[in-house]
Amino acid sequence: MGSQIAQELVLAHPEKVKSLMLLSSLAKGDALFNSIIETWGELPSNVDLKLYEKVVLPWIFTDTFYSIPGMIEGLIEFAIRYPFPPATHSLYHHSQAILSSDTTDSLQQIHCPTLVLVGKQDILTPLKFSQQLTQGIPNAELVVIDRGGHGFLIESPDAVVSAMLNFLGKLKKNSEVRIQESE
Repeated sequence: MGSQIAQELVLAHPEKVKSLMLLSSLAKGDALFNSIIETWGELPSNVDLKLYEKVVLPWIFTDTFYSIPGMIEGLIEFAIRYPFPPATHSLYHHSQAILSSDTTDSLQQIHCPTLVLVGKQDILTPLKFSQQLTQGIPNAELVVIDRGGHGFLIESPDAVVSAMLNFLGKLKKNSEVRIQESE
């Protein structure tokens, strides 16, 4: 949901945002996405946290990640032991905010350099969502991370960081060129 919030921020206050990175994001969900998010919002009031995590995690991580011994169990255990779990009603309202978010008609108003990152195997926010963002936002660049799904920050952190640093490096280089031209 962070990327949806970032889109709203840059639309509301473009003067405060110099660049934007949208990870595993979308402008608006399709029917499948909306059904998943609606279910996730209703699920916590009907099942315990362990079962909730077991239902959600397959949408976040790839089969390759699942094949790492103990990884999923460790994530579930971490979630269960987390000292500040979100309240059931918070998860419901979170899902409703995601469902009501739609920046489709406003994307062309985002004029800052934008990096759109997506995992090639992201089944929750698939490549088509990132392509829509890239096509709608002027100055947007799409990078697809080969190994990873929606949780590619955990699955492929080096590739994600490399893409981010490359993007920021280009911005710095362009900024330095503009400074030299103005001298």
